[in-house]
Amino acid sequence: MKKILLTVLLLLGISSNVNAKEIFILEADKGSDIAEVLIKGNGGYCTALINSSGTVVKTDCIRLINSKKIKILCTKKKEVCKTEKEVFDYLSVQLSSAKQGTQQEEKIEHSLKSLHQEMKYSEARKILLNAGWQGNNTRWQDIPQSGQTNILYYNNGWREVVGCTGTGTAPCRYEFHNINEKKLVVITEGECLNSNDEPAEKDETCELYVSSWFFE
Repeated sequence: MKKILLTVLLLLGISSNVNAKEIFILEADKGSDIAEVLIKGNGGYCTALINSSGTVVKTDCIRLINSKKIKILCTKKKEVCKTEKEVFDYLSVQLSSAKQGTQQEEKIEHSLKSLHQEMKYSEARKILLNAGWQGNNTRWQDIPQSGQTNILYYNNGWREVVGCTGTGTAPCRYEFHNINEKKLVVITEGECLNSNDEPAEKDETCELYVSSWFFE
């Protein structure tokens, strides 16, 4: 059976505990609809298998029903007690968040396959932002008062530009990050040209072309 282990949830940046670390997800079985949770606290613990409808199919916890007919799971010496609904609601939220996180990361990684050399940077930028990448916002204090970096930052609104070099192929560097704080660097080359294919001047937008990209 295919299982999502607790470590996978943690890698996705999702906390696996709640209420003073009393509920933990041990395993979530994708092959069926069964998940296993651990209730733990004050030296006691127990486990329960819960299906997608919220029914406890197997457990070594003490099972109680209070005067309001609410089903309760308790550790063996009743150090910690949780309603079955509370446990299931927590499980549902965490697994839903894990699924959304996985889908979002897949979308972000897939966006890189749409990039290619010599494509317009404005098009590459749109693809990355739509996929969930976020441009690192360079401080305005770090932007020179003139030159290509200044034009890209203010005229084009490309706040993710880190800087441009006026020598050689005149490369410019841009930085993005994703939900896992992975840094993506995009490099363009050449002089930024306006709609008339002339070097951009003050208050003119312009275009550059992608030469490479990489993780750092």
